[in-house]
Parts: sequence; C-alpha cells; structure tokens
Amino acid sequence: MPAGHGFIERFTGAGVESELLCEACAANGAAATLDANDELVARVRDARVRFEGAPQVIELASELALELHDVEIACPALTDLKPFGAGDRSRWLGLTADGRVVELDLDRREARELARVAIPAPLELHVSSRGEFVAVVAKHGTRGEIVELATDRRIAVDRAGYHEDVCRFPFAFVAHRGRDVAIFAPEWNRLAAFDLRTGEALTARPTPASGDRHYIDYFHCGLDVSPGGTMIADNGWVWQPLGVIATWNLERWLDDNVWESEDGLSRRDLDWREDWDVPLCWLDDTRLAIAGHGDMDRSFPTAIDIVDARTGKLVRWFAGPDAAELAFDRVLFSLGEATTVWDVERGGGLLRSPHRFARYHAGAKQFAALPSEGRIAIGTLRGLDANAAWATDRVRAVAASIDDPEAQLGILGDALDDAGCTDDELLAHCRKPGPHGRHCWALDRLARR
Repeated sequence: MPAGHGFIERFTGAGVESELLCEACAANGAAATLDANDELVARVRDARVRFEGAPQVIELASELALELHDVEIACPALTDLKPFGAGDRSRWLGLTADGRVVELDLDRREARELARVAIPAPLELHVSSRGEFVAVVAKHGTRGEIVELATDRRIAVDRAGYHEDVCRFPFAFVAHRGRDVAIFAPEWNRLAAFDLRTGEALTARPTPASGDRHYIDYFHCGLDVSPGGTMIADNGWVWQPLGVIATWNLERWLDDNVWESEDGLSRRDLDWREDWDVPLCWLDDTRLAIAGHGDMDRSFPTAIDIVDARTGKLVRWFAGPDAAELAFDRVLFSLGEATTVWDVERGGGLLRSPHRFARYHAGAKQFAALPSEGRIAIGTLRGLDANAAWATDRVRAVAASIDDPEAQLGILGDALDDAGCTDDELLAHCRKPGPHGRHCWALDRLARR
C-alpha cells in the first residue's frame, strides 16, 4: 500500500467481517489483500480510514420471549428508578422530580416514601450495593446529598461549577473491604473517595497545579463500578471536546496509590469519541460493553464495542444494539425505544420487543418501566438464552408443576442435577432457602413457549 494514502474498510456482508485496501487500489479496481482483523491492520487504524458498506446485524435462533404484566401500585410519577435490596424480590427505589425517594415493593404492591431532598431538578438516583445508602444528585448541577436510610443522616456532596451543565454529576458507591465508600468529583478534573460511616478521606492528596505531573485535563462525568467493585469506568471528556472513557483499578486507588485516578499504572483511556456519557455497562470485572463503534470521524452508533478495561484493547464488536441504557445478566439488554437482547460472545440478537423499559433488576430478573396512572409495567424473560441439552422434557415438566417456589424449588434442583445442568446460577437459585419473590425467574427460564 503506498505510503501517505488513506484506506477503505469494506464490509463483506458477514457480520462485522471486513477487508482493508488503500484508496488508490480501490480506485484501480484492485482486490483487497488484507483481512481487516489482522494485527497489521491494527497499526493502520490511526491513518485515514473510511468505511464502505455496513456491518450485518446477526439474528440468532432463540427461544426467548418477553412476558408482560402490569402491577397496580399507588405511586407518584417518577423520573428515575433503580433496583433495591438483595435477592429476587421485585423491590425498587424510585425518585420523583421534586426529590422524594420512594420504595416500591411490587410483590406486595406497596409504595412508601423513604427520604426527601431539596435539590433542583433534573435529578439522578444512586443506591449502594447493600441498599443502606442512597444519593440524589443534580444531573447537570453542582449539588448532591447522600442519605443513610436507617437513620436519615445526611452528607452533602458538591462539585465546583465548571462546565457542569454538560457533565453528568460524577458519583458512585462501592463496597470496599467491608466499608461503604462514596466516590464523587469535588472538582472538574479530580475525584475523591471517603468512608460513609466514619467520614475518613481515602484518597486525600494535594491539588496539583497546571503543569504538575499529576495534573490532568480531563472532565470527570458519569461513573460506573464493576460488579465485583474492583474497577471503575469514567465516562468523561477532554478538550476540545472529545469523549474519553477512562478506567482504573479501584483497589490500587483506595489502598496503594491516591494518584491512580490521574496517572496510575492501571489507568487506561479506552476510546476517543465524539460524545461522552455514552451508554455502557460492565460485563464482568474486566470487560465493558460500550454503545457505538468507531471514532470521531467514522462510526456506527447502533453497535456495541466489547473492551478489555485492563489493557484498553477492543476485544470484539457487533452491530445492532441501539445507543440506549445497557444492562447485562448473562446476555446484554438494550433498553431504548425497543427492548432488545443480545449474545455478546456470538455477537447477535436473541430477541426484539417493541416495549420500552427504564431499568433491569438482576436479582428479580425483571424489567420495569416508569409508573404511569397508578400502574407499573413489568417484563420477564421466558425461555433459555442458549441451547442446553440438560433442559429435558422431564426438567421442564417439573418446573411447570411447581406452584410454591418457596417450598418446591429444591425438587427442581434435584431434577436439574440429574439432567447434568451446567447453569451454576440456576442451580444455586434452586438450592437457595429463600425468601423468594412471588414471580420465580428460574421457572420462567424453563417455561415452554
């Protein structure tokens, strides 16, 4: 390929498979000679590359179906909704536009106010992993308040006002070595972490001046902690404005190096994009799913990048999911104008439903919409997301015969064991003594369509 020429990445029509050729070769009708997945091509990525054609959205065979039902509940209008509590009961915390935090117990069809804060809207709600603390923050403002629900103790968190109108309030809870920890940005380019019970500052350090080796030209935005609490993703940006998702190891930051969030050895800048605060979610403690594929000049918004947060490298990508709220529980959910389900390993769609939901509850295995007119719409997946030889006729018959999950799930666990079940989560749920929610996801998973 002649030096100095741009390149064309041409999609072949088979998933995201593509071929790379220089523009001069393409103009002369030459065939491509390089696979665009070759390591050689990775070194060309910083050159001028334009896409030709589009990736294929793969639809996979699946027995998944979305079952819908409404729950009548006396609840005010909500602007945010989050899962609440451990286990598989359908419990949620909601937030009203005027700052009221409301618990919704959909199994009992009860709603009650837990706290109220006086912060200007629009607001966002955060819930600690054990459900003991909540935080209400001004999404594009400077103020926030943490509430310990059992005592109503309040802790104010504030950030300096500098382009806060285009940055989500950077806030996250994390459980670390038995401590409940809050992370927020007191300044535009600086994060702090403290113990919620003692108030101890865990990352105390002097403010670096411009030009100091620890000074960063980075605007902190929305924060997302990995499932095991070991990594964090910062959905921020740099001048002139370009989105850069940064990750680093929380354990190193909280235990070893207070500068880890600025320039520590584990910090990685994963991506350069036109936007920031883009939809993303953790798949596990090392991999992130990020909405969209490409960079500032060339991109596919309806796609997902799977990135290794430890190395900053793209693992794989696939086309199809909308740039919308993302959640992961064995499969990936995109909660946009429609609800879609995706297999991240095979890079294909498993289900598309026209119904729109706000959040997913991994414990209850349910989707929930914001309440309307005294009702809240709930969605539950039925069927298995992959082929499973152990889901025999006998196993499914046992599941269909259970009418009291609290007392009878052990019987299903025995049947699954006998059939050689390899789904550890399903087996553990059947062995769990409870209490279980009214609607058992294990039975839904094994239900026949």
